[in-house]
Amino acid sequence: MDRPSYRNDTLPSSPSSTVRGITARSKVSRGQNKCISIHIKDTLKNCHIPPDQLEVLAAYRDTWRATCKHGLAIFRSNHTVGAENMCGRRHAVSTSSSGPTCHISYRVCASDFGLCGHLRSHAQQTPSGTASSS
Repeated sequence: MDRPSYRNDTLPSSPSSTVRGITARSKVSRGQNKCISIHIKDTLKNCHIPPDQLEVLAAYRDTWRATCKHGLAIFRSNHTVGAENMCGRRHAVSTSSSGPTCHISYRVCASDFGLCGHLRSHAQQTPSGTASSS
């Protein structure tokens, strides 16, 4: 019998089943399991669920589900606002006529990609200011 996998919009029955499901699906070394536990704690903090009160919340199913629903609503609204802000910055029309500027030579580039290439030319130069031959 296959275990059901949880989608992002459904809630697990308890915090322990969530942790067991994540660690059972990922048969990895101990160091990566530690990263998974850090990820779980960060996700709980993003959903405003205190990790230190996980046992208390898990003891009462109704409290756990209400806390998860409330935390998930907060997480979704924060994610939506962040995504809209990023989209707005990506599609914003520049009010100035200049583009990205090099902080070393103050050269104005047409794009961020051009600025990255220009900064690589500074990285290839030796302290005397000439390009290295290697």
